[in-house]
Amino acid sequence: MNGWRSAAVSAPALVATGMLLVLLPTAFAVDVGPVGPPGPYGAPVGAATLARVVPDTAEVVGVACGNSRRGTGFRTLDGVMVTAAHVVAGEKGGQTEVILSDGRRLEAAVVWFDPIKDVALLRVGAWKTGYLKMSSDGLGVRAAVLGHPEGQAQTAATQGVITDEVDLAGSDLYHRESTLRHVYVLQASVQPGDSGGPVVDSTGQVLGMAFASSERNRQVGYALSSEELKAVLVEANSRTSPVSTGRCLGS
Repeated sequence: MNGWRSAAVSAPALVATGMLLVLLPTAFAVDVGPVGPPGPYGAPVGAATLARVVPDTAEVVGVACGNSRRGTGFRTLDGVMVTAAHVVAGEKGGQTEVILSDGRRLEAAVVWFDPIKDVALLRVGAWKTGYLKMSSDGLGVRAAVLGHPEGQAQTAATQGVITDEVDLAGSDLYHRESTLRHVYVLQASVQPGDSGGPVVDSTGQVLGMAFASSERNRQVGYALSSEELKAVLVEANSRTSPVSTGRCLGS
């Protein structure tokens, strides 16, 4: 790819040769070509698994440059939450909160912000529950995207399948550096508000983190693979102090 150029659409956008990526308030839209399902295999994600997993997810809310931001996050280590960096971009200290499945609202501190991989880590000290484990599976697995589509209060579970995996080349959130990410293509809808949510298998393990939807087919979504998330989480235990979340997107 030769880099990104700006495009005027309904939200700030980026266009690359052969791929359209539209930046929405809390989700991206991406096109990486046709999807060819290899499976699927594994059982659908059942109600019992969802009941166990949902308490370890939360809605992520905040304010950046006077605008409300909403997405989803999930716990992977004690006190550490994963979400998409574009969900919290531009938020200052004290402007980021999480809303738990039981309705509690807790302040969160952003302790890792990676605009290249589009991953952020939050510390939520008062959240004392379990955590979700990472899976090494991927292509062909039945999965569910957990999130808060369009900012709805109740956690939604969108069933789907991982139909492809690609090394997605592009630019970081601020169009300053090139990036290469290992991404899963999902036969599942990913809506604004779902960004940062876990993609889980039938056992409740995390296959990836939802961050995008297709511009051409809203029933196709994209997730950063667990392989990419594991590399970030290596840093999690040593990060306790708040960090900058960069500029507001589109500013």
